[in-house]
Amino acid sequence: MIDNPVVFESKELIYGAAYAFPRTVFDYVHYSCLLKVRNVGSMPVSMELIMVQPFPTYIKMPKEISITAKTITTAYVKVIRLFKEHKLEFRG
Repeated sequence: MIDNPVVFESKELIYGAAYAFPRTVFDYVHYSCLLKVRNVGSMPVSMELIMVQPFPTYIKMPKEISITAKTITTAYVKVIRLFKEHKLEFRG
């Protein structure tokens, strides 16, 4: 019998928006995300983010991002912090 360590797997869409003054959007970032929760290891939650075209013109973001965390909430907090470093607002 094969034991599958993946407990939960989901595809997510994650958006970020860059704003200019006063609250007008001038660029978007769109990622396709594969969220996996495993029942092994100290960091069981992993997120693989891949940028979807069209790529943003003014924001220099990595095209692929890999995030590991203890909980799903912590993984999303890491995504939000990464977006804030690049002056983006998380749009879910």
